[in-house]
Amino acid sequence: MNRPPGRVPEDGPTLMTNVPGRGRGTLFGMDEPEELRHNEHWRMAVWALRVGYLGLAVALAGIIVMSSGSTPWALAIGVVTWLAAAAVTLTGVFRSRHELSGPRPGWWSMRFMLIRDTVHAQSSTPPS
Repeated sequence: MNRPPGRVPEDGPTLMTNVPGRGRGTLFGMDEPEELRHNEHWRMAVWALRVGYLGLAVALAGIIVMSSGSTPWALAIGVVTWLAAAAVTLTGVFRSRHELSGPRPGWWSMRFMLIRDTVHAQSSTPPS
């Protein structure tokens, strides 16, 4: 049975492997549902995760500053920002997955899609 690499509806999202003839890289060929890119909850989750990265960086800087004898304000601000961003990210992922038509991707696949979308900015304009 020769299937082209990519998403097979009955199998859900497919991860490509380094096996010859099946694609390159673990995340390279993972298919993201097109409707997910234009989902407002998904975009909210992507932006919240980006803010979470910033909050984590501020928290790490706060640990460094606090170890030098300063007050823990930077650490507190970073941790609160990171926790708030985590809550918004999870809410956006849950809502966007709920709005997808079947078959829905698994939670593990959505995690990789979310991470990839935070790093690679894509246009949010609807297709013409």
